[in-house]
Amino acid sequence: MFKEELKDRETHSLQGIGNTIHILTYLLKKCSNGHKYDNLFDRAKNADFDCTCGYDINFEMSDDIYDNDLIDCIYLCWDLDYKDVMAQFFIVYSENIENSIVSFRYRLDIMYFIKY
Repeated sequence: MFKEELKDRETHSLQGIGNTIHILTYLLKKCSNGHKYDNLFDRAKNADFDCTCGYDINFEMSDDIYDNDLIDCIYLCWDLDYKDVMAQFFIVYSENIENSIVSFRYRLDIMYFIKY
């Protein structure tokens, strides 16, 4: 999966960074010993402008899914094209956010993602 994600980053320069590559990096580092995948991590860091600026080889996340941010789950669903699941996460998220300009902006972003 990491190689496919890397190929996508290298061939689609306007892809952005997304959460998928960070999560896959975390899983590869967690499940391997030593520096077995360092060459792939280096390629990822240099895949495109967004990865150069935002890819963190030392990305950490909790093993407990409930510790992770709901926004991250929403964007991950977008990256993986699981719009039906993303819509369900968004409903939960929108029920728990404040009525502020920032939350309104998140709602607009998510509604756009769900539509397209």
